[in-house]
Amino acid sequence: MLRLKYLFEDLDLATQLVQQYEYDDISILKYFRISSNAIYPFRFKEEVRFLRATPVEETEALFLKGEIALLNALEQKDFPCVRILESLNHNLLEEQQTREGVYYTSVFERVPGECVDEIEMTSEIAFKMGRSLASLHLVSEEVDVELPSYLDSLDWMEKELQEMALEKDLEDLAFIRSGLMSLPKKNFGIVHYDYEPDNLFLEGDTIYPLDFNDAMYHFYTMDILNTINELPENFSNDFLEGYKKLKPLSDNYMEEKKWCDLFSKLYKNTRVKRSIFEPIMNEPEWMVALRSKLESSIAVIQIPK
Repeated sequence: MLRLKYLFEDLDLATQLVQQYEYDDISILKYFRISSNAIYPFRFKEEVRFLRATPVEETEALFLKGEIALLNALEQKDFPCVRILESLNHNLLEEQQTREGVYYTSVFERVPGECVDEIEMTSEIAFKMGRSLASLHLVSEEVDVELPSYLDSLDWMEKELQEMALEKDLEDLAFIRSGLMSLPKKNFGIVHYDYEPDNLFLEGDTIYPLDFNDAMYHFYTMDILNTINELPENFSNDFLEGYKKLKPLSDNYMEEKKWCDLFSKLYKNTRVKRSIFEPIMNEPEWMVALRSKLESSIAVIQIPK
């Protein structure tokens, strides 16, 4: 989640950023969305492409470069997923200076199919999601890419929580770090981390995942838990059956699940608190409402005694 100050519409900025890429129609830039980054659609040769823009202070280059390396590796393995495109400078990641500061930008192709979040969930779709995630985990074991690990994410959280002087959260973080590090790494590898319906497109039997910029080395159970948390409860078993069709759950699944759940809650809470921490003068009504919604989304973390 970006800081609230970055959520304002700025099509002039988007127009400037897209100049580094091939395009012939930017009239659809106005159909943007902003969350953990800004996504602007445009067209080139009648194909829709997506410009992703992130202020450099809102991310780490390590995550973005790792995402690029992972996407390239998955493409070489013929794994169906989003494809990243070169800029006019033949770069997959651009660093652009603008009047609003420095931005990282990349452009992605549109994948086939329909967004799973816009389709009525069924047992069959949940099964396909599970099978696809297991396939991703299996393929990722065959690639060697430099990505951050959950320890890097914990370090980032620690830095942000220290800046906000949130002592209770820092105590929870130390406990969660210790718990995760105590787990045997038998079910450990590259996770997508954001494998949920609004990042998945379905065409026939094939699922195309998007948005790998949170990918990291973690316990596979982390991906499973995050996905289940985004599914209607009655489809969890279908998802798990699809996953187990290709890959068994960890022998230590329940213990991993406990610590991954704590990690996920703290990661989300840190992002939300960071987003709303900085006060903004004369906030518009939509931002006041959003701030209130985000505050209410902060999860209660119950640390086992």
